Amino acid sequence: MTRDEDEHPREPSAWSPAPVLRSTLGIVGAVGDRHLRQYNDRSYRPVAIERDVPHEEWSCAHHYLVMDCYAFADACATVGLVPMWVVRLWREATPALWMKGHDFNIPDGLVHRSRDTHWLLSWNERANDFDVVTLQDVLKPWVSEQDARKQR
Repeated sequence: MTRDEDEHPREPSAWSPAPVLRSTLGIVGAVGDRHLRQYNDRSYRPVAIERDVPHEEWSCAHHYLVMDCYAFADACATVGLVPMWVVRLWREATPALWMKGHDFNIPDGLVHRSRDTHWLLSWNERANDFDVVTLQDVLKPWVSEQDARKQR
């Protein structure tokens, strides 16, 4: 990752392929700002696009780098690297909350639970697809309910 110190002081980290991959992918420059940036080749065609979706303080960040998966896998194979990603999905597994004005109403006997799952994806050159390993799959009461139970 890299960061441009001349930009906005609260600029999030900018994603950028490592120098060996930048040269293999043909990336010579970047244009844009902290919310949308393109990494271009010598013909000014975008090779990768970085996106930062502004979010509320309570939500997860949505900062990502997008590029052609097969071009990326080929570039990694050329320089002897294996692409790997960690993916997290955190969601309401049992959505037991109903809004009532600004208050949440949880019916008696219904537990509001979250599911926190992490996967490790690695590129399988032979299968030309991903190998997926589940690192975590946890079902538990929602954070606010955990806090409420501790106070009781």
